Amino acid sequence: VLNHWGLDVRSKEEVDAAYQAALKYKDKYKIRQVQKPVMQHGVYSFYMEDLDHNWWEIQHYPGFQDEDLFEFGDRFSMEDGAELGELKDLPA
Repeated sequence: VLNHWGLDVRSKEEVDAAYQAALKYKDKYKIRQVQKPVMQHGVYSFYMEDLDHNWWEIQHYPGFQDEDLFEFGDRFSMEDGAELGELKDLPA
């Protein structure tokens, strides 16, 4: 599923709990599809399709992606005179 919304959770167990809840409430909330959790591309996740045909991925990424995103931000600096939109890579 290329186009989808995603939710990060903190553990594989939370992915499994969300998967079980999706199965339990599938009929009540008219969830169209619930796919089994899998480990792929370093992420443990499952997909489900809602009533409006939106796909959702519930996933656990070891190291939690938000922390990685903030660490990535430290590669850039605005102190070298760069304007917003012209950020320059810091020297290695």
